[in-house]
Amino acid sequence: MTKPISTRVHGMIDYAWAAAASALASRLNGAESTSRLLNRAAGAATASSFVTRYEWGIVPLMPMKGHLAAH
Repeated sequence: MTKPISTRVHGMIDYAWAAAASALASRLNGAESTSRLLNRAAGAATASSFVTRYEWGIVPLMPMKGHLAAH
């Protein structure tokens, strides 16, 4: 498997994306279904990051290959 970026950088991007999606969702007045979609995507990304075996994982259960396949 080629590694275009390190797992450390990948983890930073995962959490930053989740925070950005959540922040955007809170600013979408009147677009309830879009806000809900963004919040759920942010939650799924955060949960996936928590359980991935990399520097940013909290409970290292999922291998990095599984994390990448889930994207």
